Amino acid sequence: MTNQLLRDDERLVILHYHGHSGLDSGVFLYAATPSSVDVEADLRTIARDYVATLTKDELYDLTVFDCFNWGDLAARVPNDFLAGYGLRRLDWSSVEHVVIDHDACLAYEEHAKA
Repeated sequence: MTNQLLRDDERLVILHYHGHSGLDSGVFLYAATPSSVDVEADLRTIARDYVATLTKDELYDLTVFDCFNWGDLAARVPNDFLAGYGLRRLDWSSVEHVVIDHDACLAYEEHAKA
């Protein structure tokens, strides 16, 4: 059985986020079809369009305040809604995520050919 993350006509989109504290960060993964040219703009439109389907009480119940943010978008908007915009949220269970130190040394001079 193959575990293909993307369909043939999709490209991977990674949204890297930082929280208000600056201490928490992560990524949201989406698959985008060719019809989605500017994914960030499309996701902003999706957020506004999705919120337009909610009452003010529903919005307040879904969010901490009256603001629908990137985390709410990733957690609340179903893939069938995203599909209308050429996007699909990807399941993390099929992705290995490893956090590294960009500047960590992986090999030293003694490993180089003389």
